[in-house]
Amino acid sequence: MGDRTLMLLNTNGLASQLKRHRIMRLAKDCKADFLFLTETHKGRKRSDKLVNNSEWKWIYESRGNTKSRGVAILIHQRVPFELIQIRRDKEGRMLFIKGKINHKMITFAVVYAPNANTKQFIINVKRKLDNFAEGAVIFAGDFNIELTARKGEKKKMHLNKLNMMDLHADVANRGTFYSARHNKFSCIDYILMNKTGNIYLKRAETKSIWISDHAPLIAVLGIDSNRGQRIWRYNPVVSANEKDRLKLQKELCEFFKINDTGEMKQTTIWDANKAFMRGNCISIET
Repeated sequence: MGDRTLMLLNTNGLASQLKRHRIMRLAKDCKADFLFLTETHKGRKRSDKLVNNSEWKWIYESRGNTKSRGVAILIHQRVPFELIQIRRDKEGRMLFIKGKINHKMITFAVVYAPNANTKQFIINVKRKLDNFAEGAVIFAGDFNIELTARKGEKKKMHLNKLNMMDLHADVANRGTFYSARHNKFSCIDYILMNKTGNIYLKRAETKSIWISDHAPLIAVLGIDSNRGQRIWRYNPVVSANEKDRLKLQKELCEFFKINDTGEMKQTTIWDANKAFMRGNCISIET
């Protein structure tokens, strides 16, 4: 499947044509393949399109009774996606889609959690997602609570309860929401991924807060197609050049820095690393 780019944004409403244009522009600049949107503010009684852009071939939504909610997942036309199943709630707070990309199962979920009983809501959604999901799982959205891998922080929710990894855990700038009322930044938007499967993180970034009061999150994932077309063997020519050799060393160190956080089995990390380095070597060969 190659590399795929994910983008998440709490839009705080899509009524503004200028805001819709800016979101589409940013998604294009980031070469996003998947777009997760929360707080679209589209009620079920409305029949208008979420966005008027033909490049986003697959648009799935969950619209609520009020315009203050609404979540959506958009998939770009360049992705060979085949929908298998979709599940949405009636409140505009969660949406699951399951399908295939190049014959491999993958599940996407987006959530907009409430301010009250947030932890229990997320646990309930995750339980439903576990029963629904197949293959690799991407779980993104506005969780309305900070997630943590540290023990003893009662006001936050522990990642172990979700059994998933935070793709932006090592990003220095973690403030994803700015409250003008409290003049404070907090981290409540996340892109999570299950700890199994053939997907690994290549790059994560938190963009500036300017389109809405939340920051767009970007994650670039490497996906090992493992299609068995031919057995790749290391070609010594890829490290014959000093510049290429130093580049490979840098990529190798960066991979383990991002992925070896203690959340995944060493065998999983090693298998993903082999696929990652194989892709880098092939790009040098060609």
